[in-house]
This record gives sequence, structure tokens and C-alpha cells, in this order.
Amino acid sequence: MASLDGARSYLFVPATDAHRVDKALASAAHAVVVDLEDAVAEEGKVQARKLIAARLRMPRPRGAQLVRINGLDTAHGRADLQALDGLALDGIVVPKAEPQPLQALAPSGPPVVALVETATGLRRAFETASRPRVTALMLGNVDLAAQLGVTPGPDQRELLHARSTLVVDAIAAGIRGPIDGPCTAIGDEEALRRETVAAKALGFAAKACIHPNQLATVHDVFTPTDDELAWARRVVAAAEGSRGAVAVDGQMVDAPVVARARRLLAG
Repeated sequence: MASLDGARSYLFVPATDAHRVDKALASAAHAVVVDLEDAVAEEGKVQARKLIAARLRMPRPRGAQLVRINGLDTAHGRADLQALDGLALDGIVVPKAEPQPLQALAPSGPPVVALVETATGLRRAFETASRPRVTALMLGNVDLAAQLGVTPGPDQRELLHARSTLVVDAIAAGIRGPIDGPCTAIGDEEALRRETVAAKALGFAAKACIHPNQLATVHDVFTPTDDELAWARRVVAAAEGSRGAVAVDGQMVDAPVVARARRLLAG
């Protein structure tokens, strides 16, 4: 099973076209999410499950492979879980994640990425992040914005509170920084870079993508720069043998900062 710890890109692809699924699995995406939910019409759900059963029997040669199922409290969601049994999955993405529906999951199984895309889900994100098997939160920015009745502008300030809340709740629950939702402006590299830089600054660890052309920009932004790595090495070196706070580049460095530096060096 491939680890999701270092994944910085999550490429979504609908389970409706075998060629597109194969192309996504062969892409440079750190994680591929084959979608059984929004991207599949009601009449296509059964066929989509068959496609997943055929394509995900073996591990992905490079990177992780996940499936976004339908809601856990729906008949389709229950059928999805049955169809996934025995497949080579590195995780499942649960939509409209809230603590109560997650109780339907078995205590063991593939790691869960909880997609927070409702106002209630946002208010209870810490509880969700604390549930067994949940290893990451993901922001469902499109659905959440629609429910809130807002239209995010170029600086995405309308969802700033939601993003900051998700970061705090994920870290407080002891899991990695969350995954930012996708940039819907396909082909607008400037908008994608702006969104990704802002998400990284807030504490997000990865970003969802909806087109392979978005991967290079997302990887570039989330890959530590030479300056960041050099700073991390100085911090770790200064902390070796120290029993308390030390100064690096004129700034106080204590245990949480050292831990962040070690995470940067670990990739």
C-alpha cells in the first residue's frame, strides 16, 4: 500500500471512461482519485463500479490510487464499499464527511480522506479528523461555497475562514495538514498558482486537481525550495544537543519549529 503522507497532488478522474482512468493512473499525480460520486450519473453507477474493479486490482506502479465513493448513508455508498473489497486501494475519499455517517465504516480498512464540503461538516471537522481510519481532511470548496451562497473571487477570501478552520482542526486531531480543493479555472496557470501558494501559506499539505495539466504547478509550489531546505537543516543542526530554545538566523527556535523543519527534510 502506497503511503499518502508525502502526496501533494490528488488528481480526480471520473469512473466513466477507461482511457481517462488509465491516463490518470499513468500520470505524475502523487495520488489518483477515481470518482464514483458526482462525476457519475445515476444510470452509470453500476458500470462505473465494474470499471474500477477491472482497473484497480493491482497497485499503481508509481503513486497512490483511491476511490471517491458515494455518501455513506446512501444505497450507492454501501454498494461502493462492497465493490471495493479486495481491490488494491491506498485509500477512499468519503464525500460530505461528518462524524455520524463515518460510524458506518468498519474499524479497519484503507485510510480515509474525509471530504469536508458542508457547513455542518466544517463545524465538526475536528470530530471527523479524530475518527478511526481518517488520515486527512480535504476541502470541498465548490459544494461548500454553493451551500454558503458565496462566489469565491480571485483571492478566495470568501472561504478563508473555512480553510483556516480545516488546518487548525486537522493539526489539533494529530493528522497531517489538509488537502485544498481544486482550482476550477482549468487552463489558468496564474489562478492555480495563486490558489496553491495561498493554501500552502495557510498550512495545507496538498491540493486536489481536476486536470493533469495542473499537476506540475501544484508540485512546484508544494516542493520545498532550496532556501527552505537550507533553513530546515540549520534549525535541525542547531537543535542537536540543545535542551531548550535556540536562535537560528536571529529567530527563536523551539520544539514545534524543529518538528516543522524535520518534516520539511523528510519530504
